[in-house]
Amino acid sequence: MLRFKNSLFILSLFTLVLTSCVSQKKFQAALDREQSLLTQNTQLNDEVVRLRSQVENLQKDNARLISQIDEALKKYSEASGQANLTQKQLQEEQQRLLELRRLLQQQRDAVENLRKKMADALVGFNSNELSVFTKNGRVYVSMQESLLFPSGSAVVNEKGKAALETVAQALNNNPDINVVVEGHTDSIPIRRTFEDNWALSVARATSIVRLL
Repeated sequence: MLRFKNSLFILSLFTLVLTSCVSQKKFQAALDREQSLLTQNTQLNDEVVRLRSQVENLQKDNARLISQIDEALKKYSEASGQANLTQKQLQEEQQRLLELRRLLQQQRDAVENLRKKMADALVGFNSNELSVFTKNGRVYVSMQESLLFPSGSAVVNEKGKAALETVAQALNNNPDINVVVEGHTDSIPIRRTFEDNWALSVARATSIVRLL
């Protein structure tokens, strides 16, 4: 009976020791899991902090990009408005140049038409006595002294009167034309009616105007 009790005691003691060892292992395993979880939690917290920092940086970058886009759109709008204004001004300038060219061509055509009319009207006179030409947008009818006046005189001769009458008829058909009469003489001194050559030139121009 005593031997049985001893055996039972040994068995109980072994069971207690075995149970104690198992509990210690479970406890250690639980501690290890807890430590692992704490480590993972710390890592996750660090990751959350890192991600939050990235989000804040991205938000700042996004705000900066939005500001840059707004500024770029503003500049584009201003540049577009200036470009439209410049384009409009360019078109207006081109239109003005076209109009000036048209008026210039119209004036040239009118001058050439008048020159032709004058030349046709005076075709019966010798070319060495009379010439019709254009210069600087004007029509010139140049008549030599021998056609109009005796030497040293401001009285128009008959042949000169006929030439001037032909010119007058052509001018009457073009009432919008402005006429300028210029008198010229040679350098031979005047010793009779006129004080000098300039006075003779003025008198001759006056005679022409009166006939026209």
